[in-house]
Amino acid sequence: MTTARRLQKFTREEFGHERFTAIEEVENGGLDLVGTFHSDA
Repeated sequence: MTTARRLQKFTREEFGHERFTAIEEVENGGLDLVGTFHSDA
């Protein structure tokens, strides 16, 4: 799935040690995410 791969790459490169632990909803044509976010910082 192309979108999931791009989200995974973005999350890894841009956030570093922060990540989504659960994505509950994807809205607005895939531009908005609703979910649980975790940060090691």
